[in-house]
Amino acid sequence: MSAATISKERVAFSSAFAARLQPQLSPQAVLRLEEPLARRTTFRVGGSADVFAEPASASDLAAVLRACSEASIPFLVIGRGSNLLVRD
Repeated sequence: MSAATISKERVAFSSAFAARLQPQLSPQAVLRLEEPLARRTTFRVGGSADVFAEPASASDLAAVLRACSEASIPFLVIGRGSNLLVRD
């Protein structure tokens, strides 16, 4: 399988995941695909997240964590990005 095929499958999976998650979140929550994480780190370096979620409440956070668990998707809580390095 080529890298382009894997990338297309990854984008399709991320899009489908985000589409299932979005209705479970409040209107104030942020959910984006391919979000550049360099904007969110103090060193301003790094690649992008397949799916980026910024919960607006504890119930939003619970929905995100539940959805990740059910789909076996790893997640990382980054806080304010201080002293965080994200690989490209």
